[in-house]
Amino acid sequence: MIPTLQFTEDLVREKFAGQYDRSDVPMADHMMRVASHLSDQDEATQHVAWMHDLVEDTDVDQGYLRALGYSDEILEALDLVTHDKKTHNYAEYIERICTSGNRIAIYVKLADQKDNLDPKRWVRLNRYVQGALRKRYNGVQEKLMEAALCLNSAQ
Repeated sequence: MIPTLQFTEDLVREKFAGQYDRSDVPMADHMMRVASHLSDQDEATQHVAWMHDLVEDTDVDQGYLRALGYSDEILEALDLVTHDKKTHNYAEYIERICTSGNRIAIYVKLADQKDNLDPKRWVRLNRYVQGALRKRYNGVQEKLMEAALCLNSAQ
């Protein structure tokens, strides 16, 4: 049986306890905002939204999540949205998501980008960090939107 969304939220909050983003906001709040952008989506998408940075930024791995009962559908999408910096640079990582055809991964990454690009999150960042983020995220939203449109036209 797949864990409940409440279980997933609790897991994320536990694993991100004490971690803060560059603006000194709890990391778990970012996961909550990404999930809230996808509240109209199916439960699998919401699980991935809550967990999208979990494997990348905590001690949790896919094996642990599989043992907890998460489905292959969830784990496959989570694998796609997990950026392994040792194997892919950021552009390759985004391309991998866009070409995957995985609806959940594409929608979660779009929601993640929406939150990452929110000007309210940038207020406390210095101009050098803002510039680096602008460069990193330049064109990403458009690529993801194109991938999402391709999914919708294929249906």
